[in-house]
Amino acid sequence: MLDPLIRLHRIDENEASQVAPLLSFLRQLQRQFQLAVLVVHHARKDAHATRPGQALRGSSELHGWGDSNLYLRRHKQSLTLTTEHRAAPPPIPSPSS
Repeated sequence: MLDPLIRLHRIDENEASQVAPLLSFLRQLQRQFQLAVLVVHHARKDAHATRPGQALRGSSELHGWGDSNLYLRRHKQSLTLTTEHRAAPPPIPSPSS
């Protein structure tokens, strides 16, 4: 678990040419050692109106890298968890109570 990603490198997260090699290295570790890599990353502060994956700070490489992505958002006193998976449709939302 890499939490938060920003504390583990000195690259410019806005530059895909710098982010891609880091993510490639993490994918290589994943395959070589047959393990899961969990990356915690933060959204932009002004991203409440955008889709969760598009709200991530920095390069879109970060959103595209994940096989499964979980997005936790706070709105006032409530939290919402949204999921995405590369090879599966999104889950059907449960009815609000």
